[in-house]
Amino acid sequence: MYERIVIRRHYALDLDTPARDGARLRSTARERTVYLVEVEDERELAGWLARHYAKVFAYTCILTDLLRRSSAKNLSSEGGNGLRKERSASMGTDRVDVSVDDLFGTLYWPPMPAMLVSSRDPDGSPHVAPFSLVYFASYTNVESVAPTDKIIILGIGGYATPETRKSKRTYRNIADSGEFVINVPPTHIVRQANRTGFWEEDKFAASGLTPIASAKVKTPSVAECMASFECEVIKVDHLESQADLFWGKVVAVRVDRELYEAPADQKIAMMKPLYHYGYSHDNGTWFSLGEKLLEEVESEAPKSSPGPRS
Repeated sequence: MYERIVIRRHYALDLDTPARDGARLRSTARERTVYLVEVEDERELAGWLARHYAKVFAYTCILTDLLRRSSAKNLSSEGGNGLRKERSASMGTDRVDVSVDDLFGTLYWPPMPAMLVSSRDPDGSPHVAPFSLVYFASYTNVESVAPTDKIIILGIGGYATPETRKSKRTYRNIADSGEFVINVPPTHIVRQANRTGFWEEDKFAASGLTPIASAKVKTPSVAECMASFECEVIKVDHLESQADLFWGKVVAVRVDRELYEAPADQKIAMMKPLYHYGYSHDNGTWFSLGEKLLEEVESEAPKSSPGPRS
Protein backbone atom coordinates (compact mmCIF):
# COMPACT_ATOMS: atom_id res chain seq x y z
CA MET A 1 0.00 0.00 0.00
CA TYR A 2 2.92 2.32 0.68
CA GLU A 3 5.96 3.24 -1.35
CA ARG A 4 8.54 4.42 1.16
CA ILE A 5 11.46 6.49 -0.10
CA VAL A 6 13.74 8.70 1.94
CA ILE A 7 14.92 11.69 -0.09
CA ARG A 8 17.21 14.27 1.49
CA ARG A 9 15.48 13.55 4.78
CA HIS A 10 12.12 13.67 3.01
CA TYR A 11 9.66 10.79 3.02
CA ALA A 12 7.45 10.08 0.01
CA LEU A 13 4.41 8.04 0.96
CA ASP A 14 1.88 6.52 -1.41
CA LEU A 15 -1.48 7.03 0.31
CA ASP A 16 -5.08 6.58 -0.72
CA THR A 17 -6.53 9.31 1.49
CA PRO A 18 -6.93 13.03 0.61
CA ALA A 19 -4.34 15.70 1.35
CA ARG A 20 -4.73 17.83 4.45
CA ASP A 21 -2.86 20.55 6.32
CA GLY A 22 -0.93 21.82 3.33
CA ALA A 23 0.86 18.60 2.44
CA ARG A 24 2.23 18.85 -1.09
CA LEU A 25 0.86 16.21 -3.42
CA ARG A 26 1.30 14.81 -6.92
CA SER A 27 -0.59 12.29 -9.05
CA THR A 28 0.96 8.97 -9.96
CA ALA A 29 0.47 6.85 -13.05
CA ARG A 30 -1.86 4.64 -11.04
CA GLU A 31 -4.07 7.62 -10.19
CA ARG A 32 -3.26 7.43 -6.53
CA THR A 33 -1.82 10.23 -4.41
CA VAL A 34 1.72 10.81 -3.19
CA TYR A 35 2.48 13.16 -0.31
CA LEU A 36 5.97 14.61 0.03
CA VAL A 37 6.33 15.22 3.74
CA GLU A 38 9.33 17.18 5.03
CA VAL A 39 10.41 15.65 8.35
CA GLU A 40 13.62 15.29 10.34
CA ASP A 41 13.36 11.67 11.45
CA GLU A 42 11.07 8.65 11.67
CA ARG A 43 9.48 9.80 14.91
CA GLU A 44 8.40 13.10 13.41
CA LEU A 45 6.93 11.25 10.42
CA ALA A 46 5.16 8.84 12.76
CA GLY A 47 3.64 11.79 14.60
CA TRP A 48 2.44 13.35 11.34
CA LEU A 49 0.84 10.08 10.30
CA ALA A 50 -0.70 9.55 13.72
CA ARG A 51 -2.34 12.96 13.59
CA HIS A 52 -3.67 12.76 10.03
CA TYR A 53 -3.78 9.08 9.11
CA ALA A 54 -4.20 7.24 12.38
CA LYS A 55 -6.14 4.33 10.95
CA VAL A 56 -3.83 3.88 7.99
CA PHE A 57 -0.75 4.22 10.14
CA ALA A 58 -1.97 1.66 12.67
CA TYR A 59 -2.74 -0.78 9.88
CA THR A 60 0.34 -1.10 7.72
CA CYS A 61 2.88 1.73 8.03
CA ILE A 62 6.43 0.34 8.13
CA LEU A 63 9.06 3.07 7.99
CA THR A 64 12.23 2.36 6.06
CA ASP A 65 15.21 4.65 5.60
CA LEU A 66 16.42 3.67 2.11
CA LEU A 67 18.46 6.58 0.86
CA ARG A 68 19.65 8.70 3.77
CA ARG A 69 23.23 8.88 2.45
CA SER A 70 22.31 9.62 -1.16
CA SER A 71 23.23 12.98 -2.62
CA ALA A 72 21.43 15.00 -5.25
CA LYS A 73 23.97 14.21 -7.96
CA ASN A 74 23.29 10.47 -7.96
CA LEU A 75 19.52 10.67 -7.67
CA SER A 76 17.48 10.30 -10.85
CA SER A 77 14.70 12.76 -11.46
CA GLU A 78 11.09 11.59 -11.67
CA GLY A 79 8.71 14.12 -13.18
CA GLY A 80 8.83 17.89 -12.87
CA ASN A 81 8.17 18.17 -9.15
CA GLY A 82 11.63 17.33 -7.93
CA LEU A 83 10.72 13.91 -6.52
CA ARG A 84 13.80 11.69 -6.80
CA LYS A 85 14.56 8.15 -5.86
CA GLU A 86 17.14 5.40 -6.15
CA ARG A 87 16.67 1.64 -6.06
CA SER A 88 19.01 0.93 -3.15
CA ALA A 89 21.58 2.57 -0.93
CA SER A 90 23.88 -0.39 -1.66
CA MET A 91 23.37 -0.30 -5.43
CA GLY A 92 26.37 -1.80 -7.22
CA THR A 93 28.16 -2.81 -4.02
CA ASP A 94 26.53 -6.20 -3.35
CA ARG A 95 26.89 -8.21 -6.55
CA VAL A 96 27.24 -11.92 -7.26
CA ASP A 97 29.53 -13.49 -9.86
CA VAL A 98 27.52 -15.92 -11.99
CA SER A 99 29.41 -18.82 -13.54
CA VAL A 100 29.67 -18.35 -17.30
CA ASP A 101 30.18 -22.08 -17.76
CA ASP A 102 26.78 -22.84 -16.22
CA LEU A 103 25.01 -19.67 -17.41
CA PHE A 104 21.43 -19.83 -18.66
CA GLY A 105 21.67 -16.41 -20.26
CA THR A 106 18.04 -15.46 -20.73
CA LEU A 107 17.48 -15.84 -16.98
CA TYR A 108 19.16 -12.44 -16.66
CA TRP A 109 17.99 -11.08 -20.01
CA PRO A 110 14.86 -9.00 -20.70
CA PRO A 111 11.94 -10.82 -22.36
CA MET A 112 12.42 -10.89 -26.12
CA PRO A 113 9.76 -10.34 -28.78
CA ALA A 114 8.08 -13.65 -29.51
CA MET A 115 7.40 -14.31 -33.19
CA LEU A 116 5.43 -17.00 -34.96
CA VAL A 117 7.61 -18.43 -37.72
CA SER A 118 5.70 -20.13 -40.49
CA SER A 119 7.27 -22.59 -42.90
CA ARG A 120 6.06 -25.34 -45.24
CA ASP A 121 6.67 -29.06 -45.35
CA PRO A 122 8.06 -30.69 -48.51
CA ASP A 123 4.49 -31.74 -49.41
CA GLY A 124 3.32 -28.13 -49.08
CA SER A 125 1.59 -28.50 -45.69
CA PRO A 126 1.79 -25.34 -43.54
CA HIS A 127 3.71 -25.32 -40.26
CA VAL A 128 4.10 -22.72 -37.51
CA ALA A 129 6.20 -22.46 -34.34
CA PRO A 130 7.21 -19.74 -31.81
CA PHE A 131 10.73 -18.28 -31.76
CA SER A 132 12.36 -15.47 -29.79
CA LEU A 133 15.84 -15.51 -31.32
CA VAL A 134 14.72 -13.18 -34.08
CA TYR A 135 16.59 -9.98 -34.90
CA PHE A 136 16.07 -7.28 -37.55
CA ALA A 137 19.73 -6.83 -38.50
CA SER A 138 19.09 -4.39 -41.39
CA TYR A 139 15.76 -2.57 -41.16
CA THR A 140 16.06 0.60 -43.25
CA ASN A 141 18.02 2.23 -46.06
CA VAL A 142 21.53 3.62 -45.61
CA GLU A 143 22.76 6.53 -47.67
CA SER A 144 25.52 4.66 -49.48
CA VAL A 145 23.28 1.75 -50.56
CA ALA A 146 19.71 2.59 -51.44
CA PRO A 147 17.53 0.65 -51.48
CA THR A 148 19.26 -1.42 -48.83
CA ASP A 149 18.40 -5.09 -48.35
CA LYS A 150 16.28 -5.58 -45.24
CA ILE A 151 17.62 -8.57 -43.31
CA ILE A 152 16.02 -10.59 -40.51
CA ILE A 153 18.14 -13.15 -38.64
CA LEU A 154 16.35 -16.19 -37.23
CA GLY A 155 18.19 -18.35 -34.71
CA ILE A 156 17.10 -21.97 -34.41
CA GLY A 157 18.76 -23.87 -31.60
CA GLY A 158 18.38 -26.61 -29.09
CA TYR A 159 19.72 -27.84 -25.78
CA ALA A 160 21.21 -31.11 -27.07
CA THR A 161 23.38 -31.46 -30.20
CA PRO A 162 23.64 -29.73 -33.60
CA GLU A 163 21.98 -32.80 -35.10
CA THR A 164 19.03 -32.33 -32.76
CA ARG A 165 18.31 -28.79 -33.89
CA LYS A 166 18.78 -29.71 -37.54
CA SER A 167 16.11 -32.36 -37.10
CA LYS A 168 13.52 -29.79 -36.02
CA ARG A 169 10.66 -29.45 -38.45
CA THR A 170 11.00 -25.68 -38.84
CA TYR A 171 14.76 -26.03 -39.43
CA ARG A 172 14.27 -28.73 -42.07
CA ASN A 173 11.49 -26.82 -43.80
CA ILE A 174 13.49 -23.61 -44.08
CA ALA A 175 16.64 -25.42 -45.16
CA ASP A 176 14.69 -27.29 -47.87
CA SER A 177 12.52 -24.43 -49.14
CA GLY A 178 14.92 -21.52 -48.63
CA GLU A 179 12.18 -19.29 -47.21
CA PHE A 180 10.21 -18.46 -44.07
CA VAL A 181 7.72 -15.88 -42.78
CA ILE A 182 8.05 -13.94 -39.51
CA ASN A 183 4.60 -13.15 -38.09
CA VAL A 184 4.10 -10.74 -35.18
CA PRO A 185 1.46 -12.15 -32.78
CA PRO A 186 -0.73 -9.85 -30.64
CA THR A 187 -1.50 -10.46 -26.99
CA HIS A 188 -5.01 -11.80 -27.51
CA ILE A 189 -3.66 -14.94 -29.22
CA VAL A 190 -1.09 -15.73 -26.52
CA ARG A 191 -2.64 -19.13 -25.79
CA GLN A 192 -2.62 -20.07 -29.45
CA ALA A 193 0.98 -18.89 -29.76
CA ASN A 194 1.98 -20.93 -26.72
CA ARG A 195 0.23 -24.00 -28.12
CA THR A 196 2.42 -23.90 -31.24
CA GLY A 197 5.41 -24.64 -29.03
CA PHE A 198 4.22 -28.21 -28.45
CA TRP A 199 4.39 -31.07 -30.90
CA GLU A 200 1.40 -31.48 -33.18
CA GLU A 201 1.14 -32.92 -36.65
CA ASP A 202 -0.87 -29.88 -37.73
CA LYS A 203 -0.03 -26.96 -35.47
CA PHE A 204 -2.29 -24.54 -37.32
CA ALA A 205 -5.31 -26.73 -36.67
CA ALA A 206 -4.30 -27.60 -33.11
CA SER A 207 -3.75 -23.96 -32.14
CA GLY A 208 -6.74 -22.54 -34.00
CA LEU A 209 -4.54 -20.27 -36.11
CA THR A 210 -5.25 -19.69 -39.80
CA PRO A 211 -2.73 -20.03 -42.65
CA ILE A 212 -3.20 -17.55 -45.50
CA ALA A 213 -1.38 -17.08 -48.80
CA SER A 214 1.67 -14.84 -48.71
CA ALA A 215 2.49 -12.22 -51.34
CA LYS A 216 5.79 -13.50 -52.79
CA VAL A 217 6.78 -16.75 -51.08
CA LYS A 218 5.01 -20.08 -51.10
CA THR A 219 5.16 -20.32 -47.33
CA PRO A 220 1.86 -19.16 -45.77
CA SER A 221 1.47 -16.30 -43.31
CA VAL A 222 -0.63 -16.29 -40.11
CA ALA A 223 -3.95 -14.48 -40.53
CA GLU A 224 -4.28 -13.56 -36.84
CA CYS A 225 -1.02 -11.57 -36.89
CA MET A 226 -1.17 -7.90 -37.89
CA ALA A 227 2.24 -7.93 -39.60
CA SER A 228 4.07 -10.59 -41.62
CA PHE A 229 7.59 -10.42 -43.07
CA GLU A 230 8.26 -12.79 -45.97
CA CYS A 231 11.91 -13.82 -46.22
CA GLU A 232 14.20 -15.69 -48.59
CA VAL A 233 17.29 -17.30 -47.08
CA ILE A 234 20.55 -15.73 -48.28
CA LYS A 235 22.94 -17.57 -45.96
CA VAL A 236 23.12 -19.78 -42.88
CA ASP A 237 25.70 -19.48 -40.10
CA HIS A 238 26.28 -22.94 -38.66
CA LEU A 239 27.49 -22.25 -35.15
CA GLU A 240 29.11 -24.86 -32.99
CA SER A 241 27.21 -23.45 -30.05
CA GLN A 242 23.47 -23.47 -29.39
CA ALA A 243 21.89 -21.96 -32.52
CA ASP A 244 22.25 -21.82 -36.28
CA LEU A 245 21.42 -18.44 -37.80
CA PHE A 246 19.24 -18.14 -40.91
CA TRP A 247 19.74 -14.79 -42.65
CA GLY A 248 16.53 -13.90 -44.45
CA LYS A 249 16.19 -11.14 -47.03
CA VAL A 250 12.77 -9.53 -46.66
CA VAL A 251 11.03 -9.76 -50.04
CA ALA A 252 7.52 -8.72 -48.98
CA VAL A 253 5.74 -7.23 -45.98
CA ARG A 254 2.00 -7.31 -45.36
CA VAL A 255 0.24 -5.52 -42.50
CA ASP A 256 -3.39 -4.93 -41.58
CA ARG A 257 -4.72 -1.73 -43.12
CA GLU A 258 -5.60 -0.14 -39.77
CA LEU A 259 -2.01 -0.67 -38.64
CA TYR A 260 -0.64 0.77 -41.87
CA GLU A 261 -2.79 3.90 -41.57
CA ALA A 262 -2.07 4.49 -37.85
CA PRO A 263 0.44 7.23 -36.86
CA ALA A 264 4.00 5.92 -36.52
CA ASP A 265 4.17 6.47 -32.77
CA GLN A 266 0.95 4.50 -32.24
CA LYS A 267 1.72 1.40 -34.30
CA ILE A 268 3.47 -0.57 -31.56
CA ALA A 269 0.58 -0.09 -29.13
CA MET A 270 -1.86 -1.21 -31.82
CA MET A 271 0.22 -4.31 -32.57
CA LYS A 272 0.23 -5.34 -28.89
CA PRO A 273 3.24 -7.63 -29.33
CA LEU A 274 4.11 -10.57 -27.13
CA TYR A 275 7.36 -11.04 -25.23
CA HIS A 276 8.73 -14.31 -23.91
CA TYR A 277 10.96 -14.64 -20.86
CA GLY A 278 12.70 -17.99 -20.89
CA TYR A 279 13.97 -18.67 -17.39
CA SER A 280 14.80 -22.37 -17.84
CA HIS A 281 15.12 -25.00 -20.55
CA ASP A 282 11.47 -25.98 -20.39
CA ASN A 283 9.69 -23.01 -18.82
CA GLY A 284 8.99 -19.40 -19.62
CA THR A 285 6.54 -16.55 -19.13
CA TRP A 286 4.67 -14.51 -21.72
CA PHE A 287 4.47 -10.74 -21.28
CA SER A 288 2.73 -7.87 -23.05
CA LEU A 289 4.05 -4.42 -23.92
CA GLY A 290 4.73 -2.29 -20.85
CA GLU A 291 4.07 1.37 -20.15
CA LYS A 292 5.66 4.12 -22.22
CA LEU A 293 8.44 5.74 -20.21
CA LEU A 294 9.98 8.40 -22.45
CA GLU A 295 9.30 9.86 -25.87
CA GLU A 296 12.59 10.22 -27.72
CA VAL A 297 12.80 13.61 -29.44
CA GLU A 298 15.72 14.52 -31.68
CA SER A 299 15.47 18.20 -30.77
CA GLU A 300 16.29 17.35 -27.15
CA ALA A 301 19.75 16.02 -28.04
CA PRO A 302 22.62 18.00 -26.48
CA LYS A 303 23.78 20.82 -28.74
CA SER A 304 27.36 19.69 -28.24
CA SER A 305 26.79 16.27 -29.83
CA PRO A 306 29.71 15.89 -32.28
CA GLY A 307 28.20 13.28 -34.57
CA PRO A 308 25.93 10.22 -34.92
CA ARG A 309 24.43 8.51 -31.89
CA SER A 310 26.14 5.65 -30.10
